[in-house]
Amino acid sequence: MNYRIRPGQRGDAEEINRIVNWYICNTHISFDTIPWDLPTRQKWLLQFDSLFLRENSASENTGQLHFLYVAESAGRLLGYTCNTMFRPKAAYRHSTECTVYVDHMNSIPGVGSALYRQLFDRLSETDLHRAYAVISQPNDRSNKLHERFGFVRQADLTECGYKFGRFMDIAVYQKALD
Repeated sequence: MNYRIRPGQRGDAEEINRIVNWYICNTHISFDTIPWDLPTRQKWLLQFDSLFLRENSASENTGQLHFLYVAESAGRLLGYTCNTMFRPKAAYRHSTECTVYVDHMNSIPGVGSALYRQLFDRLSETDLHRAYAVISQPNDRSNKLHERFGFVRQADLTECGYKFGRFMDIAVYQKALD
């Protein structure tokens, strides 16, 4: 099965929700405990509005700092990646949080890596300084993916989340972007 990676679009909200909501309902990978409804996902997509307004023209660098890419095959999303604001304070402007989700039914190896490759190629054109990933533990697959992309584990926070009747840990990873 072939797939292509393209910039995300507003119309991807339902498919992104399908992918993420499975993880919310069935795993500890997302610390969300309630599936997102479509209006909430559409509101989440607003952070990429300047990207959408440029009609996903990846060829011009106009100061855009947050990106959304999807892997698509036959009209179905196989996964997505994005980077968002690390924290909502001005001093964090040069930092970003990155994430990647792959459809749990996807049987094509390497989709997550291909998505991250596209994202980090694009991030190299920005003035962002550091990327962070916050990964629920245990999650060897995600830990290894991030390490392959140059992330270094900086901290372990124990029992900071509560889901499925138990406390859960996270690992904080960091990657230099400049």
